[in-house]
Amino acid sequence: MEKTLNLINTFWEEIDDVKIRRLRLAGLPRGLCQCSSEMFISRTKDRIKMRSFLMMGVLIDQSISGDIYNEFKSVFKYPKLFSHPDSMTSECSPSWFADNMAMRDKVDWISVRNVYEILFIDTKSWFLENNKVEDFDEFKRSLFDKVDRGFIEFPDRVLLRHMLEKSFETSSASVV
Repeated sequence: MEKTLNLINTFWEEIDDVKIRRLRLAGLPRGLCQCSSEMFISRTKDRIKMRSFLMMGVLIDQSISGDIYNEFKSVFKYPKLFSHPDSMTSECSPSWFADNMAMRDKVDWISVRNVYEILFIDTKSWFLENNKVEDFDEFKRSLFDKVDRGFIEFPDRVLLRHMLEKSFETSSASVV
């Protein structure tokens, strides 16, 4: 779980960085406004990893629902992605980090896969350690649904879906 928490903490440390805070990026302290996300990413120490973390972290966070969300959020403080600072209740699709014209060519799929694997393994471990196997099945359905609906015009959606399928194939045996 240490690797996931390090990635999450890196995001919040970058947000707290004085140079970035001066930009008054909308959405703080719960996350980012999508209109300032590219400016934020461009000022972080590792842009490639940060974009990968934001896309996969927002996807995982949005795929956790129901009664377990607050318990999950107490451990995994993933940022939210909002459409505008004045609509802090309207979350945006994580596809934003790869499927808009400003960001499409900036996605490093090796980094996305590596970051996703870290986050997924720790998320799966959390479900198992907390005896939430049924909730893990709901998480799986929600994750695939978010990819299928949110990344609909995304050229590499097949790659992303394959990455998810592979992670659940290898995890099925250990969940049962």
